[in-house]
Amino acid sequence: NRCPSCWYDKEVRCICDRMPARMGRELMPNVKFLLLLHHKEVLNAGNSAKVLLSLLPREQIELYVYGREGDFDRLIEEILVDRDHTLTLWPGGDSQTIGEFLSELPSDSGWAAQRNGKTELSKEPS
Repeated sequence: NRCPSCWYDKEVRCICDRMPARMGRELMPNVKFLLLLHHKEVLNAGNSAKVLLSLLPREQIELYVYGREGDFDRLIEEILVDRDHTLTLWPGGDSQTIGEFLSELPSDSGWAAQRNGKTELSKEPS
C-alpha cells in the first residue's frame, strides 16, 4: 500500500502533500539528471534520492535501476550522448564538492560558462 511518489505507506506516512511544488525547467534549463538506484533502494521510503523524482520536471530526470534488465546499458548510452558535459555525483572518500569542481574549471569550459551565467538563455547582448 505504498504511495507511488514518496514510497511511504499511502494512508499513514505519505509526505506528498508536504512536498514543495515541482520546480520549473527555467531554473536549470540545460540540466538533465540521470538517477541510478540500486534495486534494493527502490521503494525504500528512507531513500532521499527519490525526492528528486518529485521535485524536478519529468523531462529533466530519468530513473535507472541497477539490477533491472537494460537500465544500466540505457544509462551508459545516455551519458555517451554528451560525455564532455556529463558530471557524476557519487559519494566517496575522494569525491569533490560541487564548489571544488567548479573552481578548477578552465575559463573556456562550457561548465564554467554555465557557472558564470553565460548560458544560451542568458547571454549578454553584443
